[in-house]
Amino acid sequence: MSGSHAVGREAQGLGAKVERAAENAALTAKVKAALATRKGLKGADIHVETNGSAVTLNGDVNTREQAKFYIEHMGLNFADYDREHEIYTKAVHRLRRELEGLTPKMQVIDRWFLPNFLFTPRDLIVAVGRDGLVANTAKYLDGQPIVGVNPD
Repeated sequence: MSGSHAVGREAQGLGAKVERAAENAALTAKVKAALATRKGLKGADIHVETNGSAVTLNGDVNTREQAKFYIEHMGLNFADYDREHEIYTKAVHRLRRELEGLTPKMQVIDRWFLPNFLFTPRDLIVAVGRDGLVANTAKYLDGQPIVGVNPD
């Protein structure tokens, strides 16, 4: 008798697991369908993981629309990020205007290209940003001077 009770409990446990997996799959499909309807988003590039009512989205953000979707999905205000971007962009433009003509040439690179960029021994590096950008840039240098500029 106890053997059949154990089998029954095990079957109930398996049934509950199957039910949770089905609910997770349904929620994942719903989120993926919503992603597919968003202009500028590539739903196939976004990995959706569901665990109960928690949905985790992973992937690269390639467009403003993708970034906005992620930020708003987390319940945050995207306008804050727009303001930060505007402040950063204005700081970069102002710095470029002020540095123009002080050196024979100026090269502007995105921080994502740092690992592949070849700095010459005579380069002066100006890093515009925050959150460790100067330290991150310095690890790719070999004694060149570096100036950090906080865009705020």
